[in-house]
Amino acid sequence: MDAYDILRECNALYESPKDDQGKYIGPLVAYAGMDETGKNFVGFHYVNIAQAEQGFESRMELSKIMSEKILEAVGKPDRLIAAPMGGIIFSVSTANFLESRVSFFEKKVKKLADPVNNIREESDLVYGRHNLETGEKVIIFEDLCNNFSTTEKMVELLRGMGAEVVAIACIFNRSERSEFMGIPVVSVLHIPIPEYKQDDPVVKSIVESGNIVLSPKKEWPRLKEAMEKK
Repeated sequence: MDAYDILRECNALYESPKDDQGKYIGPLVAYAGMDETGKNFVGFHYVNIAQAEQGFESRMELSKIMSEKILEAVGKPDRLIAAPMGGIIFSVSTANFLESRVSFFEKKVKKLADPVNNIREESDLVYGRHNLETGEKVIIFEDLCNNFSTTEKMVELLRGMGAEVVAIACIFNRSERSEFMGIPVVSVLHIPIPEYKQDDPVVKSIVESGNIVLSPKKEWPRLKEAMEKK
């Protein structure tokens, strides 16, 4: 199977159901990125990499593909540094193929989710568990790339510690970007997925109806049930 088939077989892909006229009818899912009002962007698709990282075969197959793409794009790095929490498991298995060091950022919650206003949890990044040597060639590893807001913070922190960020790696790149801050984005799959402000006419009525999932991973059974009703 190719990478897309692996994710599909792992039940890692969600697409909102449509009515007979082909109109999306929800549930919508909230993404990590926020608009200028502080509300999360929403959309009709979601890629749940957590579904794929749990299984040995799917994890190894996707990690092998990832390691090959990294070697082709930038060569062997000194270290993979995972974003919390989605990048951690795949960064370890990919580092095994690359025979590279591996470490990770940690997440410190600074603001709880606000379900009433459709706002997700906010957090800060901390890198403190592992040592990092000046001049190390590192790759930031994420499960999924989209708005790169967290990625930007990681790049700045790592550069401040003297590391050279040679690539940003992710299993699924749902953005339009193939590079960020002059750094190549290496992914197993690159399929752009649109996102919308919550007051966008395309999604406004669904948002107002309350048919929106703020924590897709936690409510994955609800999303899968919706797809099965198509």
